[in-house]
Amino acid sequence: RMYRKYEADRPRVPAENLCEVRYEDLVQDPIGQMDRIYSELKLGDFERARPALEAYVGATGDYQTNRYKISDRDRELVSTRWGHLMRRHGYDV
Repeated sequence: RMYRKYEADRPRVPAENLCEVRYEDLVQDPIGQMDRIYSELKLGDFERARPALEAYVGATGDYQTNRYKISDRDRELVSTRWGHLMRRHGYDV
């Protein structure tokens, strides 16, 4: 229900007030993605925030995300319920 409501209301949010970020893109390029977010949302001078963000990324650079395996049944259930959103965001279904 939450995502149906989000998708229904999303067109009413002014473009300068909405910035979507794929998790994988943020993990792969946190500095570049944050620069983009600052720019799209007009949050000010990203260069002022860059040193602190680079220090944080450097300190957490060896962090490993959890990995989960799901059953074929659960994968099918997720695909059935969330497939339309997964496709919209570029994920394999």
